[in-house]
Amino acid sequence: MKPYYEAGDVALYLGDCVDVMKALKPVDAIVTDPPYNIDFEQNYYSNRKRKNWSQYVDATLDYEILAGEFWRLLKEPGAVYICVGYDNYVDWYRAMAGVGFSYPGYLVWDKGNATWLAGNYGVKWKQRTELIMHWIKGRPPLALPDEHNILCYPRPANGQHPCEKPVELMERLIRQSCGLGGMVLDPFAGSGSTLEAARLQGRRGVGIEIDEAWCKVAVARLRQGVLVVAP
Repeated sequence: MKPYYEAGDVALYLGDCVDVMKALKPVDAIVTDPPYNIDFEQNYYSNRKRKNWSQYVDATLDYEILAGEFWRLLKEPGAVYICVGYDNYVDWYRAMAGVGFSYPGYLVWDKGNATWLAGNYGVKWKQRTELIMHWIKGRPPLALPDEHNILCYPRPANGQHPCEKPVELMERLIRQSCGLGGMVLDPFAGSGSTLEAARLQGRRGVGIEIDEAWCKVAVARLRQGVLVVAP
C-alpha cells in the first residue's frame, strides 16, 4: 500500500485504519487520539447552543477489532496510549483487556483551563482534564519511571483540528515508551500532532487518517512545521 505522504522518518496513509493496519509492519508504540463518539468536526461550532446530546453522537468504533489489530501490530514489550472520553472508557477497557493487554493505569491531561462539552451545557461540569489510558504488552520499561501521571500542557493556541492535542504532550508519551529510532503508530492521525512529535523526538512515525482534508493539513505540518487552515 502506497503512503499518501512519506518523507524519511514519517509516513501518512489515507484510508480506514483497520484496513491500513493489516498491511503495516510491527511497531514499537501506539499513541493515538480516537474519536470519542462525538462528531465535533460536524457539529461543535454550528450546534454549540443545542442541548440534545444525540445531535453530537458519532458512529461507535469497533473497539474489539481495533484492540485486536493493536495487539497484532505492537512488538513485545510495547506500550499503547489512548486518549479517551468518559463515555467510551469502559468500551476501550473491555476490548484492550480482552485481547491480552495489561493496564498499569491512566494518565490525566490537565489543559490548564476548562472547556465547553457538548450536551446539557450549563448542567455538566466544564472539563479541564482528559484521560489517557496506558496499556502494555509484556513489561516495557519507562524511560523516566519516577514521573507522575498528571501531564500539564495548555491546549494548542492555534490548533486547527477540533480535538487537537499538544505536540508536547504527545512527545512526552513517546519519549517515555519508545526508544530512539523506534516506530510510533497513530491510527487516528488527524492533523498530524503525533507524527510531528515522533519526528521531534528522533523516532519514526506512521499515521493513518480517513479524511483527506486532515491528511492535507498533516502534510502541510510535516513539510513546513506549521499548520494551515483546514479546508
